[in-house]
Amino acid sequence: MPTDSKRPERLIAVAPLAAARPSTRDQGPTLRGWLLSALALALILGTGLAGAAELRLTLANDPISGNERKDDLYTSALDIDLKVSERHLLFTERMFTNREAGIRFDETEASFALLPIEIGAWTARPEFGLLHVGRGLLGQSVQNQVHRLTGSEPVELMYVNGNKLYPTAALVARRDLGGSGPSRLQLELESRVAPGFRSVAEARLVTRRDLGRGLTVEAAAGARADYVESNLLDGVVDDFGPTAEVTLGWRGVTVSLEHNVFGTRSNHITFGWRADF
Repeated sequence: MPTDSKRPERLIAVAPLAAARPSTRDQGPTLRGWLLSALALALILGTGLAGAAELRLTLANDPISGNERKDDLYTSALDIDLKVSERHLLFTERMFTNREAGIRFDETEASFALLPIEIGAWTARPEFGLLHVGRGLLGQSVQNQVHRLTGSEPVELMYVNGNKLYPTAALVARRDLGGSGPSRLQLELESRVAPGFRSVAEARLVTRRDLGRGLTVEAAAGARADYVESNLLDGVVDDFGPTAEVTLGWRGVTVSLEHNVFGTRSNHITFGWRADF
């Protein structure tokens, strides 16, 4: 885990906590402003591009966390993916809590994926966007509403001081390794960078099988490497670790069990829904 005390402070130091007491002031307008601008641009691009559209919505939570800190660290995530003419408009919000330090923050990202590029046997898709770290659009209020509905205890933690914006870039590459009948095997490589916050590189093997009547199963296994530059994530994200995922799908609805998807060795359940229009 990254512990270099000489690395410059990027956001706040988690310890000592008294020297970095988070603010309770609502600092959301900045986030809402740039996100609404991004959504407006998305609508312009979406309506101006010809072709069928596809909308994917996924929601992740960690009720069976394996990191010995149940319902802590990356507790939940929301992903929205709008695909129009092979281009993707993506929105993600991840909720992070650190009960030991008594703080929380949200990672809210809006990005745009360009047309896929063919490089020999590989298909690569570049992405570019902005990441906001601080008080998000959903965050604590939505999380506690879900907790009340499910009978769980509310989580009341102080948000970190200030909001930060980071540019992001990603490259996702896939190569078909063949298969027989309804089964396929792929190699996937993924790299994501947010300079000043964190960077991730992951490789995994993915197998998919069509079981008929709209039912599919997908399994993946691999490894990821994380480079953390923010003091907010020191001591909670591993430098390197294995990853695994099993997904059942039926007519646009998916249920997945994922391990170490955020670099904290947690187990997450993800529910997904896809619609074509």
